[in-house]
Parts: sequence; C-alpha cells; structure tokens
Amino acid sequence: VAEHSVIVSHVCPPEYALEGLLHDAAEYVFGDMCNPLKSMSIMAEYRALYDKMECAIFKQFNLIWPYPADVKLVDRRLYVTEVHKMIPAEKLNPLWKINFDHAYDYFDFPNWPRRVAKKKFLDRFYDLNNKRNERQKK
Repeated sequence: VAEHSVIVSHVCPPEYALEGLLHDAAEYVFGDMCNPLKSMSIMAEYRALYDKMECAIFKQFNLIWPYPADVKLVDRRLYVTEVHKMIPAEKLNPLWKINFDHAYDYFDFPNWPRRVAKKKFLDRFYDLNNKRNERQKK
C-alpha cells in the first residue's frame, strides 16, 4: 500500500500529490482489501466505516474530500496495472471485470521491501506537507 501510494502521489497532478499519497490512508486502520471485495454489496457497512475514516484523515490534513477525480483515475489505472503485471490472466476471476485497456503500459513496479516503502512514504509525506505549509505562509 505504501509503495502504491507513493507512486500515485508522483503520477497524479502535482497540486493533488498529498491527496494521492494519502488516498489509501484508511487502510492503515482497516487493512488492505482487494477492490472486488470492497465493492460487493455485503461490504456496505465496511465501506461506510472506511469512508468515514478516510474523510477524517483528509480533514485532519486539510485536504480535498472526497479526493479529486484525477487522483481516483490514477489510483484506478495503477490498480489495473498492478493486477495486469502481477497476476497471470488465467488466474483472474472473471467477476472482477478488469479492463486492461486502462493499464499504464510503461510501469514496472519497484517492489520495495516494507522498510523501504515505509521510509519512502514518510519522506514523501514530510516533503509534500512541508511544501504545502511553506505555500500557506506566503
């Protein structure tokens, strides 16, 4: 999740980089769950709690909520790309209905070890947050 979030923050428009970095922050509390499961109707209560947590995190950092469509688009395209690159087509569940036309062809994922991903996430957070604070002082 940390690696994915760092990449989203670099790919989305620069003005939404912090939203891109924190777009999955609620997964820190709830854990990572694949999108096909999250979208099932039996997960409605989970989704409602997840959305409340995500909203609270975004409010805490004074970010745009719900996060901009540009961030959602990058997140979705990166997710499709990850599935495309990491799971053989014959092992995909047809119920997932993933359109690989939306994959980023040029991405190779670094597959950072956890400690590296955590450090890169935190470094990116502090960098973006400090830049935002400097802009707000002006």
